[in-house]
Amino acid sequence: MSAPAPAVPGMTDAQAGWFADTGDLIARDLDDQLPGAPYAVRFGVLALMAGGPLWLAGAPGTGKSTLAHALGGCVQGLAPVTVPGPDPRVELLLLDLCPGEWRAVQPAVLGREEADVRPAPLLTVISSHEDPDTGESGPSQAVRDRILLRTPMGLPDHAATVRLLSRHPATSAAPARPPLLTREALHDMRALASTVELSAPLHGYLAHLMEETHRRAELRGGVSPRAGLDLVRAVRTRAALAGRPRAVPADIQALLHPVWAHRLCLDAEAEYAGSTVDDVLRSVLGSVSAPRVRGRGA
Repeated sequence: MSAPAPAVPGMTDAQAGWFADTGDLIARDLDDQLPGAPYAVRFGVLALMAGGPLWLAGAPGTGKSTLAHALGGCVQGLAPVTVPGPDPRVELLLLDLCPGEWRAVQPAVLGREEADVRPAPLLTVISSHEDPDTGESGPSQAVRDRILLRTPMGLPDHAATVRLLSRHPATSAAPARPPLLTREALHDMRALASTVELSAPLHGYLAHLMEETHRRAELRGGVSPRAGLDLVRAVRTRAALAGRPRAVPADIQALLHPVWAHRLCLDAEAEYAGSTVDDVLRSVLGSVSAPRVRGRGA
């Protein structure tokens, strides 16, 4: 499947419709391979189209590695490689972590710097088994701030469990299937997503949200400029996957938690009082008025 040439300066309605149809096709394919995880699947598709890195967190056996391999299987010739560090030849890097292993794989994430001459993988997927907020077993702040988004993976519901159990008894995996995209098409889709319109009022709205995180006493510091740029990248991709050539406030609101929450840390007093980062981000969203912009809703 090939992508239409990216529009300059913006995505057309026809290109947006094609982008959404392609994203839906990939999501349906992943849903069939991983029943009962629609939330993680949708964010997996978004990370694939935006470039990641993607952090999948949950208990062992909930399908994190399965989703990572399935994402790689969507792209022709893109096989996951599980290694403790970056490699110039790796295009899909799967970091499958057990508790306490974050320190060993930090170079694989921190190596994604502008000065690094090694080509970054097309997608990095981090699969962790531990609670990311349990002290030394979690990633450093430098690593957290370089992960595009984090999504939890829980247990499937009853219907999805039945679908999973009804597969061939020799394996829990779905049969192999042909890829849906070439590498070139994936690069084209990423370029196309970058042309989604983000209006000046939306840039101002996002800046106000960033500033508001720095005013919160419950947090040990607000989000970084990198976090703002990552949210812009994710917002543009979400709009394209929804078939819209223009982003709307709902795109920012839907992605604020998965893109920012893992980068923020609670103040000790707020943590002792039972607050959570999600609580603080909900308050941040409620305290900043969203602009009215033209475009279809999310």
